[in-house]
Amino acid sequence: MNDIDGVEPLSCQPWTSRLPKMAQPDLDFIAPEVQTSSSCSVLSDMFSLGMVICAIFNNGRPLIQANHSSSAYLKQLELLEDQVHNLLPRVPIPLQEAAVRLLSRETRKRPTAQL
Repeated sequence: MNDIDGVEPLSCQPWTSRLPKMAQPDLDFIAPEVQTSSSCSVLSDMFSLGMVICAIFNNGRPLIQANHSSSAYLKQLELLEDQVHNLLPRVPIPLQEAAVRLLSRETRKRPTAQL
């Protein structure tokens, strides 16, 4: 991200096994930058929205099922792009491009809430 985006990243708490699960973000829906670099912005929320949209069209199952394991999250994150493309035939055509962009690992490629 840069100043042109108008989105300032903030420091945030990634998932950790040292805290109670109820006090943590949900690894199945968390944006990569939150877990890998402890930074978040509204674009992180857009990633999470993309994960929710995909879960809806994946019979309610998230594309990442980390089971409270940060290492499992990181492994499944590597496969996310393939998971999204495999799911696309079940996503309505008007949402397909948005789903792909929302789940981009690069924050600058994600749309803002002002599509």
